[in-house]
Amino acid sequence: MEQQREEQEEPLLLASKLINLGYYIWDMENDEPIEVSDQHLKTYGVTREEFLAKASTAGGSFEMVHPDDRAKVDAWCRKLEDGKIVEMEYRILNPNGTRWIRAIVRPYLDDAGKLVKQICASLDITAQKSTEEFLIRSQTLESVGRLTAGIAHDFNNILAVILGNLELMAELREKEDVTAMSEAAIGATLRGKNLTEKLLTFGRKTKLNPVIIDGNSVIRDLGEVFHRTIPATIEVETVLAGGLWAIEVDVTQFENALLNLVINARDAMPDGGTLTIESANVRLDDAYSDEYGGEIDPGRYVLVAVSDTGQGIPESDLEHLFEPFFTTKEVGKGTGLGLALVYGFLKQSGGVVQVYSEVGEGTTVKMYFPSKGRLAKALTRPTQEPSREIAEVGRALVVDDDPEVRKVVALQLTSLGFEVYDAENGKSALELLETVSDIQLLLTDLVMPGDLQGSDLAKIAAEKSPKTKIILMTGYAKSAAENGNGDCHSFTKLMKPVQINDLKRAVARVLSEG
Repeated sequence: MEQQREEQEEPLLLASKLINLGYYIWDMENDEPIEVSDQHLKTYGVTREEFLAKASTAGGSFEMVHPDDRAKVDAWCRKLEDGKIVEMEYRILNPNGTRWIRAIVRPYLDDAGKLVKQICASLDITAQKSTEEFLIRSQTLESVGRLTAGIAHDFNNILAVILGNLELMAELREKEDVTAMSEAAIGATLRGKNLTEKLLTFGRKTKLNPVIIDGNSVIRDLGEVFHRTIPATIEVETVLAGGLWAIEVDVTQFENALLNLVINARDAMPDGGTLTIESANVRLDDAYSDEYGGEIDPGRYVLVAVSDTGQGIPESDLEHLFEPFFTTKEVGKGTGLGLALVYGFLKQSGGVVQVYSEVGEGTTVKMYFPSKGRLAKALTRPTQEPSREIAEVGRALVVDDDPEVRKVVALQLTSLGFEVYDAENGKSALELLETVSDIQLLLTDLVMPGDLQGSDLAKIAAEKSPKTKIILMTGYAKSAAENGNGDCHSFTKLMKPVQINDLKRAVARVLSEG
């Protein structure tokens, strides 16, 4: 019987040596190894004596796990106490450097349900991880290349409209009607602004204005827009859960995400089909979280899904769906920013988006938003601040290191009736504040060359001249978001490019409210 057992084990031992598979059997009651294979010791880079010494002093091989992965490994090991087989990947501190391990551990419980023994198979996957990192870097470079090409294409079109119209206006020798040209230039500029906002949302650098809402209400409000967007050949079904939990989102971005998904579903069904929009309360468990690599934490979520019965998406395209400017549509029929925008919005809202698709069957895009519980009362979306008149105008100071930006903001303020001074940096601005009396309004860029940034200038000006009202400007959304929660949270902020109506509203507000 002993010979027969050895003959049966021999193929398994040869197979483990062939693929460098290590293993151990651990006595959980005495917290010591019963058996440890040579390959397992080789992977850890220790002798059997060293391994046993560490085990006896540190409680198993936990001390040899990379410090950044110990909490994760500890969480996995706790699942063994429930009798669950655990698969995990983690790093270890080999004397020759950090190594990656993939392990499968099977627990053995006694009749009382107590964990008494565990068996582990381990594999050194350091080389595989290095290959994966190389591929990720390559894919990142490819995405950056596609992103650059897409931005260049769209912005060149926008700049062509602006440049062409402005040159025509400059060439006019007689007083002709230039309204159409100026409107075209303004429209192109706003398209450029919209493009950068989408990119910032994808990159999670834009500042959202989240409010707690009932997602069903927003979906119902968009019903008319959906029907105007979708042809009669497509049947629209709406399945909304009763008692839907509240979510905290930026309403405008939530609407944009839904519209993008609906438009994608419409375009996937050129010959007609069924488009379904549904909502549901869901509870995601540990198993679901593990299935998606811990991308989403277990807990209560609100699911909003858009499904179509269209062409479906090839498996080779699924991994690229959320890359900016990647599109499966024909040239001229899609920018490739729709799903990238959805991805960035969900990430910034603490949720996750997942796509399920089969070629010839259709596609479902699921958005999961963290639940905020029952909604006590329906909240309405924020409305734009109404325009108001500026009660009194006086002297204003514009501070920006870009001379063209400084000039155009100064002209805008002049058109509103202000006497305008300007400065290229914080130091020059402080000198003007000390030499020019009665400066009523200070508009300063947040990020400027030199030691004195716009935020510092604003705080100094507020202390030295309390009567001077302050507005901060920025073209960099990350800066605005950071300062929005810092020392400058009390100041009004404007995002560049600044439209004159937005400037007028902001000026009227700070002058009237202080």
